[in-house]
Amino acid sequence: MRENPSMLLVNWPELLYFHRDRLLPSLEGCNGHGIKLRHWAVQIIPQMTDLYSVYCSLHSGDVQAAVHLERDRIYSGWMVACSEEVNCREVATDYA
Repeated sequence: MRENPSMLLVNWPELLYFHRDRLLPSLEGCNGHGIKLRHWAVQIIPQMTDLYSVYCSLHSGDVQAAVHLERDRIYSGWMVACSEEVNCREVATDYA
């Protein structure tokens, strides 16, 4: 883990860019129009498939790395804090 700290973030920058700069704006541009949504899906699904295929293919290795981090005395506190933050945000979303 220490030799490659970016292991868990393999293609997150690409995923973020895709969702923020491509997927969301193009989806908002459809404005609920059925034909536009179908056209949008035909165009965007191949890109999503490519991005998420990489992400999912690395999942088991990422889970193993996360387990390793949870057991590491240096990183375990950080992992717990991240989990708590995610949980707080999920609870806040449920009540929003």
